[in-house]
Order: sequence, then structure tokens, then C-alpha cells
Amino acid sequence: MCLKLCIASAWIIFVFINGTLATGKYSKPDIQGECKVEGDCPSGEYNSVLGKELRRIEEKYLRSSLSNDQKKKPEVVSHITQTLILPCLEAYRSDVAYMGSSYEFTTLPGKSDYDIQFFLKVPKTKKNGNKISSAVAEKSDNPAWRLVKGGPSKLLDEKGYLSTAKSEMDKCLLAEKDNMEFAGSPVIVKRSTSGPATTLNLKWRQEQLDIDIVVCLKAEDISNSGGLDLVGKPYSDESVAHGGEYWRLSYSRKELAKLREYYKHDERKITLFRIMKALKHKHSQLKYFPSYFYKNVLFKLVEDNPAASWDRVSLPDRFMEMIRIISEAVDTKTLYLHFNKEVNYLANKDEGKLTQVANFLKRIIRKNKYIELLQTI
Repeated sequence: MCLKLCIASAWIIFVFINGTLATGKYSKPDIQGECKVEGDCPSGEYNSVLGKELRRIEEKYLRSSLSNDQKKKPEVVSHITQTLILPCLEAYRSDVAYMGSSYEFTTLPGKSDYDIQFFLKVPKTKKNGNKISSAVAEKSDNPAWRLVKGGPSKLLDEKGYLSTAKSEMDKCLLAEKDNMEFAGSPVIVKRSTSGPATTLNLKWRQEQLDIDIVVCLKAEDISNSGGLDLVGKPYSDESVAHGGEYWRLSYSRKELAKLREYYKHDERKITLFRIMKALKHKHSQLKYFPSYFYKNVLFKLVEDNPAASWDRVSLPDRFMEMIRIISEAVDTKTLYLHFNKEVNYLANKDEGKLTQVANFLKRIIRKNKYIELLQTI
């Protein structure tokens, strides 16, 4: 009897150590000795392994040392802005803002986005002794778009609506200009125009970078703006009648301020956003959405759970929550923009594509494949 009990005890210990206890609480460790499926791991162990994967990506993929020339790229952008871009519309200029991932601290290694917002100067008129803007934003049938009545007289059409001045900017920027240089080295500038942006493709020494330039109106320079800037962009819905050129509501300055606040106080929010951008480049299903979509998902995650912890131990929970928010948004075809709750970002997206993404994310959630998802980076 004693011999049988000893053999049985030894067998239970052996089974326990090898992670195959009949309760299913433990799974057989992988080759690193770590569990991979949440339901099969002891409490806290799954998050620990998930946390290690997040740290691996942060340390091996997101962190990279920059050469001296790479560190100077923002200076190159500033130099070209001052010497080439601003003179093209000096008569119309009110202000300029530097946007894009490089200024949001959300870039990935080897990728830098530089966006220049060129704000038009809007004349003021006097009414009852007060200065008011000569430009008034008018709502359209689409909550994300506006028409602008009034503004600089040279940019008004026959009905008095404001154009974006893009054609004037393109004439200047697309003209050939030689002998551009920075820090003693030539800057080769190629120019192109597509949609609302005029793009400058720069090569300086061994560095290549693109600058997208768009014409904008500041919220404080126009009446009825609702506190939001406007950016001159073509309106794609031909079914909506219009009397002039449309301007789209812009949230860039507000988004930039919020992301910089995250970077200053809760940098792991920025880390999580960058990890999602890295995943987007690895999976065809996630590539369907631009980074702007994931930015608004991050805003929603923070907004929905403002008291959530963002310490290193809690980052796995925040990552899984973000995946679930994306899955729910895609499944319901609903994600309202953080700075404009009237606009559903997914309203007019391809339903077939959304279904593919939804099914992809549902499988990850249902089978707890978060770790495997990260291991593709």
C-alpha cells in the first residue's frame, strides 16, 4: 500500500511540474518555459509573459540610437520651412504649425512624418466697436466639413466662398529652386502634389524625409468654428451640393497637445500607441486603418477608464483592452472621433474589410492569442 501511495504521489508531482494537471489550470510550458494561453496559466503568469513581450518590443524595436544627421532632421525641416515654404505664401500667412508623428513622439524607427500646417491670415472687420472675423464657417450636410464665407478677398470665388490658396502655393513650391543647402551640404528637393497636400521629398546627405504642407484656418480666426481649426481638403461625396470649396474640421493641434501631455506624464500611453502602429505594419488586417484610427482608439481607452493604472505591470491589461476596443468598434462599425463626437470614423468604411478585421480580432480574443500577436514583431 505504501509503495502504491509513494508512486502515486511521485506521479502527481511529476504531472504538476510538467504543467499537465488534469484541472487544465497549467499548460505545458513552451520552449522558454513560459505559458502562452491565458486560460491555461496560473493567475498573473499570463500577464507576466505578455509584459515581457511588450518590453521586448519596446527595447528591441522601438528604441534605436540616432546618428547625428538623423537628429538634425527636424532642423532640416525648419530650415526648408523658413527658406522655401513660408516665402511662397508670405502675403497670406498668419502662422505655421509643425505636426506629424515626429512632433507627437510617436514615430517608429526609420519612419518620420513631418506635416506643416500653413494658417491663412484672415482680415478682421469692426462691428459695434469690436473686431470680428471676416470669415464665417457654415455647416454642411456632413458634420466633418464646412464651407467658409468671406476671408482674404483675393481667395474668394464669385459667390464669396473662400478657397484654400493651394493653387497659389503649388505654383510657387513646384517651381524649380536650386542651391538649397543645410549645414554645408546640398538639400535635393523633389516636389509633388496629391489631394490636399503639397509634398516636398528631401534628400540631405544620406537622410530622406517628406514634408506634407496643407493650408489651414485657425479656429480663433473664423466665426462659428466650434473651437476647431479647418484644413483645406477636397470633399469626396459628390452627392452633396455645395456653393464653394469645402474645408474639413481639423483636430491636429488638440491631438498634438494631448499626445505631448501623455508623453510628459504617462509615456507608456505613447509606448502602447507605437506598439499598435508596429503591429499594423505586420498584419494585413490591421493595415486597413491608418495610424489616425489607432490614435483615436487610444484616446477612447484613456477616456473610458481614466483611473486605470499605466505602470509597467498594468501595461498588458491596457494592451488587451485596446485590442478589445478595436474589435468592438470594428464589429459595430462605430468609433466616434475623440474631439468630435458627431463624426463616426467607421461610418463609410468598406463593410467587407471591416468584417475581415473583426473576425481576425475576435479569434485573437476568443483564443487568447495576444502573446502570439506580439511575437510577430
